[in-house]
Amino acid sequence: MPFPYYWIVLGVVLIVLEIFTPGFFLFLTGIAALVTGGLSYLFPNVLWLQWVSFIVLTVLSLVFLRGILLNKAQPTEPMTSNADGLIGNRAIVIRTIEPDSLKGQVRIGGEVWLAQSEDQSVIPEHEEVIVHGVRGTKLIVGRS
Repeated sequence: MPFPYYWIVLGVVLIVLEIFTPGFFLFLTGIAALVTGGLSYLFPNVLWLQWVSFIVLTVLSLVFLRGILLNKAQPTEPMTSNADGLIGNRAIVIRTIEPDSLKGQVRIGGEVWLAQSEDQSVIPEHEEVIVHGVRGTKLIVGRS
């Protein structure tokens, strides 16, 4: 197998391995190997040029492109879990919320949650409340 094929095979293998590792390190190194494979077709007997181009392309791509790719790949807003996403929403009390009791329940978005009053007061059924926090499987609510 001629030498240019080694660079191309190395590039493809590194790009495929990037699927299993985050961070774009192997991807950019694989791209550098593919470009070096193209250069080795143009200059097949100049091994030092192939190695220098591979090293330079790898370093430059890691320095200048990796940060850009990482920023594009990460979401701009932090993701919240389902329970944390309920904070600030309104709910309806479906079972009276009493202090020091785990029997209080609210309905929010079609789901029923255990609820506790934020200020340890009694909140009767059918009253609208606002979710102020989540503690385990209970919502901490207050009057709206």
